[in-house]
Amino acid sequence: MPAEVAGILNRVRQPFNVNRPAQVAATAALDDVEFLEETLRVVHRGVDYLQRALAELGLECLPTQSNFLMVGGLGEARQVYEGLLDRGVIVRPLTSYGFPDCIRVNAGRPEENQRFVEALRQVLAL
Repeated sequence: MPAEVAGILNRVRQPFNVNRPAQVAATAALDDVEFLEETLRVVHRGVDYLQRALAELGLECLPTQSNFLMVGGLGEARQVYEGLLDRGVIVRPLTSYGFPDCIRVNAGRPEENQRFVEALRQVLAL
């Protein structure tokens, strides 16, 4: 599509929207009980690991029932976000939600979680 049309559509689309093929794939994944159970195990282990690692860094995590954590006590979340982004780690600063010292981080595979924690250690040491 022309770049001008894409630009207009991108201004009005919801962030992190899901296209039709992704919706079909998600529905199929939900029908795959073995895949779903393994995904839940990975997420629960990831959340547990992140909660422990972040507590060791002296950071606050709100209790969660999801695949992500709200991490507080970071000082200026935007700076932490940018420092992590410079290291190839994407989180969401929660400043626009009224939490200027918090980020949101999703639990991932073990190597992704470890990479996040190491990058966060580096950012916080600056």
